[in-house]
Amino acid sequence: MNRIYIALTVILWASAYVAIRISLKGYSPFELALFRYIIASITMGILAPIVGIRIPDRKDLFYIILTGIANSSWRFPKLSKKEHLTKRSQLNDHNKTSY
Repeated sequence: MNRIYIALTVILWASAYVAIRISLKGYSPFELALFRYIIASITMGILAPIVGIRIPDRKDLFYIILTGIANSSWRFPKLSKKEHLTKRSQLNDHNKTSY
């Protein structure tokens, strides 16, 4: 059973970059980051009680929220923006060579 979870994790993780590249055709980097967090929040809200993850102590919530904001406000929009710039660069290179 662990191998199935590992394989599923690898497949989903690897497909994230492809999904970002495709999604940037219709959404901004900020919107993609927002969608990812909405999906993750809903998923965790459903799965956490099922697998027995407890709610953190109230005194730890500040640090958990601060860490989440610091991590996600930099990483995901930057990744999406980089994919967007890469695609734009590829299009510009293609237009230059097609003449």
